[in-house]
Parts: sequence; structure tokens; C-alpha cells
Amino acid sequence: MTYRINFYCYTGKELVQKFKEMPQDTEVLDLSDFLFTKNSVDDLRNFTLAPASLKSINLSNTGLNLLTAEKLTALFLSISRTSVESLNISNNSLDSINDNILASLEGTLGNLKLVYLGQGDTKTTDNNRNEKRLRAIGAIFPNVVQIIFLDHLGYEIFHGLNDTPLRRVNNARKFYLFNHIPSLVFQTAYTIEKNKLAKNSLPQELIDLCDSVGINNYKYKIN
Repeated sequence: MTYRINFYCYTGKELVQKFKEMPQDTEVLDLSDFLFTKNSVDDLRNFTLAPASLKSINLSNTGLNLLTAEKLTALFLSISRTSVESLNISNNSLDSINDNILASLEGTLGNLKLVYLGQGDTKTTDNNRNEKRLRAIGAIFPNVVQIIFLDHLGYEIFHGLNDTPLRRVNNARKFYLFNHIPSLVFQTAYTIEKNKLAKNSLPQELIDLCDSVGINNYKYKIN
């Protein structure tokens, strides 16, 4: 289930209580539009109160770019101590975060496998500086397997026929994360399953792979 904490700026005991009220079967924590600017460093450590069932957190449009290095570090390290594997940090103007702050966050989200970023979060006009920043952003979540770009409404930039495992891995490689490239067999199985092509004449091994690629898990909007 999804647990939503609304956009009011809870601090201290109020935020602790909100985390304690989270149902034990919560899989998604939605904090989108919640502004952390009034929260203390200690407040931002409360993610460790989340249940073990939690797998995904939505921090889109939460003013992460306005936080100090100390607060961002506390927040990210707190998330890294949970069971979360997916994080949405889109629409936080990551392009405006100071280079030194980005560098200080290296490895703080090493638990993540999937990250959602905003389409314009990483762009700069200076190509040399852009490469440096991409490396710095990628270093924050060094074990990520997929990076997915969202528009300002929260929809995936690439979807439908344009959304493939290879494209998702290539998105991660833009951040100098050298991930395992999906095999041609896996990409073929994904294409067959996604386009609902006939499988009756395929080898059983390929049919089994088609049935296991999890097309239905590819969401086009992140709630």
C-alpha cells in the first residue's frame, strides 16, 4: 500500500508520529511536495522508523536543492538504512545544487536499484562541468541498475515502444554507472512480451523468459 504524508511542514515530534503511524504493510511512501527546509537534521533521520516492507519513496518536488550538505547527508543516509530500493527525486532542480555538496553525498544512497530523475534536473550549459556533475550524481547511488527520466507532470519521458531494458541501462550509463547490459535474449523476450507477439512456436526456454520479464511492473506514472 501507499502511505502519504501531506505537504505541511511537520517538524520534530509531529514528523516522528507520522512515521510511527505508517502501516506495517506500507510499500510506497509518498512525500511529494513535502518541503524539508524547516526540518532539522534529527528530523531527517526518521526514515529509519519505516517498516521493513517499504520499497519505494517519492521525494519529487521537495526542495532538496535548498537543503544544506549536512541535511542532505542525514536524509540520504537515513533512507539508505531502510529496505528501500526505489527513489523518486525528480523536479528538485538538482542542476542548482553546489558541486561541492554533490561530491559530499558520494555513496550515501548505495542501497538503491532504481532512481527517477527529472528531465531537466541534470542539464548545464557547460559540457565539461556537466560531465563532472553527472559523475557526481551517479556516485550518490553507485549500485543503481536503472535511471528513469520523468517530465514535470511525473510521466516517464520514454514509454510504450520506446521503453526498453537497454534504454534504461543506457540512461544509467549516462551517469558513468557501468551496469550489466541486458542480453540480446532478454531484450528479445522483453520485446515479444511487451508487444504481445505469438509465443507458441518459440522454444520453451524463451517462453519461460518472456513470462518472467515483468512487463506489468513497468509503470508509466509514478504516484
